[in-house]
Amino acid sequence: MCSKNEFNLLQIALLQAQIMEARSASRKNLWEREYITQEEAAFLLDITKENLLDKSMYYKPIKKGKKLYYSTEQLKRSFAEATIMPASAHSDLEVQMKFQQLTRGKTA
Repeated sequence: MCSKNEFNLLQIALLQAQIMEARSASRKNLWEREYITQEEAAFLLDITKENLLDKSMYYKPIKKGKKLYYSTEQLKRSFAEATIMPASAHSDLEVQMKFQQLTRGKTA
């Protein structure tokens, strides 16, 4: 039989495991989307929004009005190659054109 303190520690460990599982499921869902917001990209990469903007050499944002979006395809590529070559060395014109086609007529 465990003490009240041990029981509380077990409850905390269980809650932490549930939180980690929920975060993992959220990340998986975001990676499956084609475009995500700045906040979602920062969450996926586990960095702040400011840090994400500082790393725009690697993680190239797409501007729509006042909002910033990111292509998950480009994020994956840049994340994998971040130590090799900045994303700015890649042509992101195709990604931006596809984003514009998908969002044409929608308001920001």
